[in-house]
Amino acid sequence: MSLAEIADNKWETEAAKPPVKTIAAFAQISMMVLFVGVFAWMLLFSLIGMVSGTSEGELERRYRQMESGAAQP
Repeated sequence: MSLAEIADNKWETEAAKPPVKTIAAFAQISMMVLFVGVFAWMLLFSLIGMVSGTSEGELERRYRQMESGAAQP
């Protein structure tokens, strides 16, 4: 191989590496981590909501009392 081909291969090798040490790359990686984190958080709490039992809250209890005509405390 000639020196020009060796230099060209070195340039191609360096160009194929992602620039992870720049501010823009760090910001892009951070945004993707944040997006994946929010998506995982929504998925996790959706799964928890599907499998957990329902508990009657204070607002629901008052609404049922209002419908039934019972005296409110």
